[in-house]
Amino acid sequence: ATAPSVYATTSWEGRTLNMPRASSARRLTYDVDGHLLGALYASPLIRWAPDGKFFAHDIPELVDVAYTPDRKDIVLLAIDGGIWRWHDQRFVRIDTVVGATSLAISAGGQLVVGRGNGVRLPDGTWIDNADGRLLDIAVSPDGAHIMGARTDGTAVVWSAESGRVLAVLRGHDHRVAQLALIGADVLVSAGWDGRIQFWDLTALVRDPDAAVAHAEQTWGL
Repeated sequence: ATAPSVYATTSWEGRTLNMPRASSARRLTYDVDGHLLGALYASPLIRWAPDGKFFAHDIPELVDVAYTPDRKDIVLLAIDGGIWRWHDQRFVRIDTVVGATSLAISAGGQLVVGRGNGVRLPDGTWIDNADGRLLDIAVSPDGAHIMGARTDGTAVVWSAESGRVLAVLRGHDHRVAQLALIGADVLVSAGWDGRIQFWDLTALVRDPDAAVAHAEQTWGL
């Protein structure tokens, strides 16, 4: 039996899409041909055409998807650590990172891979994650900052150059499941507590003295 699910999306808002089996989606995204791609739990990749028909692709269960900057290709992370690229209407396996949980692509097209205990940078080096397990990652458009969503209820921001922790963002009561960027300055985190938090990343590059002066002027501190 199929399990109907309703997704509010930019072009199919409120429409009901049938899944090939009872499941729920980890990630949803569009490909360049207007198809909706779903990375589902315990299921291969599903691709819905604009008419609502779906196609199942014979690759392992997926845990994450990300677009290349030119929006022409999609990179997919399978549950076995395989990393696939959707190019010219076919899937090509390009890498394997055992234990990987998430991936992100910088504006320059560089691939960053997250694993429970750290993040692999494009040059192959790793940034260690000391607290909680990483569930999702994001990378700033300039590649300078790496953000991680963690099971301890925090989001962390690292310097991609030094690997140093720049900020630990606390605002969730449960694990942080997903991250997204709005432009270069706002990080959005979604948690198992049902909250969606917005974080101003300009503080990472703000002059400390100017920040203090602004706080004193604004709040009378």
